[in-house]
Amino acid sequence: MTRIAILLHHRKGNKLVIHHLGNHWRSMGHDVVFYEGIGKRIEGDILIPQIDLTVTPKDYIEAIEAFDGIILNRGIYDISKKKISTQLVDESSEFEGEVIVKPNLNFNGYPELRLKSKASKGVFLVKKFFGLIPDAYKVYPNWSEVPNLFKNSGSYVIEKFLPQRDGVEFITYLTSFLGDAHRTLELRSRQPVIRGNSLASRREMDTPKEVIEERKRLGFDYGKFDYSFYNGKLVLFDANKTPGSPNMTMVSAILRDIGHGINYFVDQVK
Repeated sequence: MTRIAILLHHRKGNKLVIHHLGNHWRSMGHDVVFYEGIGKRIEGDILIPQIDLTVTPKDYIEAIEAFDGIILNRGIYDISKKKISTQLVDESSEFEGEVIVKPNLNFNGYPELRLKSKASKGVFLVKKFFGLIPDAYKVYPNWSEVPNLFKNSGSYVIEKFLPQRDGVEFITYLTSFLGDAHRTLELRSRQPVIRGNSLASRREMDTPKEVIEERKRLGFDYGKFDYSFYNGKLVLFDANKTPGSPNMTMVSAILRDIGHGINYFVDQVK
């Protein structure tokens, strides 16, 4: 029986897809153990770090690297936009087209917020409620039109806005993956930034070979990529190593399509 160890941060966050995958793997006959924090020695054949933070803390990295077995996403300890993006723009760039402002941290930095003191959380939430914290994910005609607040803040990045269009619709793809298993959705919207309330259509499709190449470039074994294609080239919007749990219909589809991907690593266990 293969033992799969899943390492979570000691401060519990939102439910992740990995929680459902863990139960799925138990039904497949694997021994699955969740570790909340690094207080205990991590034992098993396969380790899946699921530290739901953009940058993995140093003590967690040390615990992961001390594991004697197969480590998924090994070395992926910083998935900030500054680290991952290849479309960054600054004052020295010659790019004159549209740009988009994004938070440097994944998921708007909310996972990091839960680690702050209650006072810090309160100040942040009050500012957000009264609109004192500007909305990111906004498109501007060019660099010069971006407010200095974003340009001078280390909390945001400015990227080239390179959307994939089909007539009046914008297209984004989401690929969930584990080992050699993939699941890809095509999303369409008339809004440049696709959100739940602006979604026009969604369909399953084959995974483009460029996604597999991008996984190899970044070293991802498990996770989710958001991307599009611009002039035939893949443009990565977001790389997530701790996918959050969507609705149960989506979870069921993910378990069906990528749950068996764990066998890619089980087969490597000596």
